[in-house]
This record gives sequence, structure tokens and C-alpha cells, in this order.
Amino acid sequence: MPEIKEKKIYLEAFYGSSAFLVDSSYADVNGCFILTPPDNRQGLYRILFPGRRFMDIIFSNKNVYFYSTLTAIIDSTQFKDDSENQLYYTYLQHRMQLSEVKHELMLLLNQSDTAQANYKKARREFLQLQREDAAMTRRFSEQQPESLTTLLIGIDRSASYDPGWSKAVKNRYIFDHFLDYADFTDTALLYTNALSAKMISYLDQATRIDEDKNIHEEFLEASFKLLAASGYSRPVFNFVHDYLVAGFNRLKLDSLSRTIASITYPCCNCSESVTFNCNIESIIHQKLPKLKLINEKEKVTLPLNGHSYILFFTKNDCPWSEKMRKELNNALLGEYFS
Repeated sequence: MPEIKEKKIYLEAFYGSSAFLVDSSYADVNGCFILTPPDNRQGLYRILFPGRRFMDIIFSNKNVYFYSTLTAIIDSTQFKDDSENQLYYTYLQHRMQLSEVKHELMLLLNQSDTAQANYKKARREFLQLQREDAAMTRRFSEQQPESLTTLLIGIDRSASYDPGWSKAVKNRYIFDHFLDYADFTDTALLYTNALSAKMISYLDQATRIDEDKNIHEEFLEASFKLLAASGYSRPVFNFVHDYLVAGFNRLKLDSLSRTIASITYPCCNCSESVTFNCNIESIIHQKLPKLKLINEKEKVTLPLNGHSYILFFTKNDCPWSEKMRKELNNALLGEYFS
């Protein structure tokens, strides 16, 4: 069990001042916690975890709704520490200037023939700009390597590719970098948060992917990993589900969008009928969790062996469980136990 040096979990307003609104909730040894908004006020809040991890949520009608978009996280973040704030502000200025130059170069590249001299010149400038940006990003990160600022900068830096590559190669390159965010280490919900943010970033970058069988299967596999990570949290499930459906629609991958849209939140009360004390060690410091389907009232022992697990609590004759078993098989997701 990893040592938890600071057990306090804070709740703060996402916008406005960064003063803590609630600091009376503590994580137990398994990282579990309960938070309620002050006076049941609706609004957008941020939970700050030990190790300076965070997750954004919406309190609405006394329910907790998961909320996270890459742009909102990156652009709306403020830090208590002045040095972190200054570093982050400098980084955002750098990113804005870089985006403007890259946009102009991409317009020129898209309007030019690949054999023309101005295309080759613009391509060289674009690649040089990417190298300079990578070096600058490393310098930003090295200033405070353990800070939340560095984490956000890492999430914000999209995969870089050669504009001269074909669309298929470009898409493949971006996809290969998608699972880097599985290295995010904290509670199960934060694990989902990081994967979701990366999926959003990926879907924002890719404009069109051909209906290639391998790409289709890989997208389906990644989608089910995201949905699986949400477990039985309806807000998290809905968040991931809606972004996947909308993202695949935007990519014109209609069959994928329909497949994901057909997966609904559990239609029974499986999650209410089973209680499980999850060891935090089983969900951190691992790249790709294995899947384990756990039947109702089944006694479970998980040999860690360097692996982590995503747990499904299933119930006999549960349509949701049967649907997930079928779709996981179809997606060739890998080993799991019924």
C-alpha cells in the first residue's frame, strides 16, 4: 500500500477566488471520500486530492456531475502558489503565440502543392517550430517537475506530426500516442478523467479517418476501455459516452458512433446490491488495467502481480452485463474472467 502523506481532500470554487470552501473531508486508506457542496449551492467546483491531483465536478440538485473539457481545464486554471501561476501564465502565452504561427503555416501548406518550393519551405518551418516548441515545453516542465502545472502542460501538448504525412499515417501516429495518459496515477475517477481528456484531445485533432477495419477495431477497443473505467458512476459514464458518440459523429464514423450509442448505463441495480472495498494499489501505477467481471455475491481475490484491474459488479440475468460481455468480446479487448 503506498503511503498517503497528506489525507486531506479539499473542495474549492472553480471560478473566482481560489479560497478553499471545504477542507473537512479526509480520504481513508483506500482513497475513498464523501464531499457535499456548501449549503447545497449549485455550481462548478474542483476537488483537490493528495498529491495535488484534481477533478472538476458540477453540483446540481444535490447530485454530483462529472465535468471536464480539455480547454476548460487548461485555460481556466488558477494556482495558489504565485510561482506556479506565473509559470503557467507564461506557458499559456507561449501556447497562444505558437498556435497563431502554426495556424498560418497550416493554411499555407493546405493551399500549396506538395511539389512547390513554398510548400517545402513552409513544411521545414513547421517542423522546426515543433522542435522549438518541444524544447520550450521541456524547459517549462523542468522548472517545477512535480507540480500540477507540469501535469497540465503535459496534457495540453498534443501529439506532433509531420504535415507531409498522409492522413492515414497522421491518424495512426496520433492514435499511438493516445494511451500515454494511462500513466496518470490516482483514484479510479481521476484515471478516467485523464483518459477522457486525452480522448477529447484526440478526437479534436483527427478530422477524418477512413473506414479501415483495424482502425475501427482499435477505436472500439479504446472506447470500451474508457467506458469500463467509469464503472458504475452514471455521471462519469455519461460524460465519456456522450463525448465518444459526438466525437465519432464528427469524424463521420457513423457505425462506430451507433455502436457506442447502443451501450447504455446499467439498467439494473447491480451497483446497489454489491459493496466492495477497493484496494487503491490495484488501480494505480499501471498502464492498462485488466478486466474482471464479478458475479453477484462472489468472493473476490485479486493477485496484483504487477497488474491492475477494472472491476465490473454483475448480476445474474442482467442485460447490461450480457451486453458488455458481448461487446468486449467483439472489440477483442483481451483477457477477462466471467
